[in-house]
Amino acid sequence: MDCGVWVAQWMIMDHLWEDYSVQHVSTATCMRLAVDLVMKSHNEMAGDIVHKAVAHWQVEAK
Repeated sequence: MDCGVWVAQWMIMDHLWEDYSVQHVSTATCMRLAVDLVMKSHNEMAGDIVHKAVAHWQVEAK
């Protein structure tokens, strides 16, 4: 079920791994991948997403 996350992680970090038997996908890995996909320079909507997230956090904090 997590093979897509593993492949995406491998694509991002393949230059760091010498052993390709890594198969455990943690919640932190999923979150890091999501943040990377949203916040990298290729995403033209990143600024808007950050603005909306901050506005949401401010409402939730009240």
